[in-house]
Amino acid sequence: MTYISSGQLRADVEQLLGVALVREPDADEEDSEDDEAEEDDDAFTLDGFTPELRAELEALSDLAENWSLPQLCVLQWGDFCPSPWQNGADRDEVLEEWLDGDEAATDFVMRAVSVVHGGGGFYVLVNEDGRMGILCEDPHSFDRLDCTLPQFLKTLVSAHHMVSTRGLEAAKAELSKVVGTRATLLLTFAGRLAPKG
Repeated sequence: MTYISSGQLRADVEQLLGVALVREPDADEEDSEDDEAEEDDDAFTLDGFTPELRAELEALSDLAENWSLPQLCVLQWGDFCPSPWQNGADRDEVLEEWLDGDEAATDFVMRAVSVVHGGGGFYVLVNEDGRMGILCEDPHSFDRLDCTLPQFLKTLVSAHHMVSTRGLEAAKAELSKVVGTRATLLLTFAGRLAPKG
């Protein structure tokens, strides 16, 4: 699983756009020292993830935060931490208030990191073992995806290209290969890319 850390995702996006992505200037060293001093001892880490998956997630995070990486299909890059952690929700709250007592979904969501998200409150998640899912808010729901992170990202790049070259239906068909029926949800955002009349 070296699609991201190998630089291939960046190369694919550059080819899609026809321009080279530019690395953002490093932040002032003093600022980074201040940030480190303010870090919480309970900060989320990727320690539970396999080294290979951790390398991919760290590379994706770096690409999203430090390069001119665009949104694809009007989906933004995620927060690279679990949504419950970011929202201050514990397991009981996720189990009872988010996912209506679904233990398996709760176990997944509690340690899955958000890699992509979109307006309307949905998050594409990757779990410690590499499985993927979509967490939706308002109302909360959760669905597993039958794809890997590289498969998902490759398809997202391809679907983004298809939106502008072959239309929404072609992009929807492409996304449905890895996302199934959830492609409709994702294409809601891709629809914003349609040429304005």
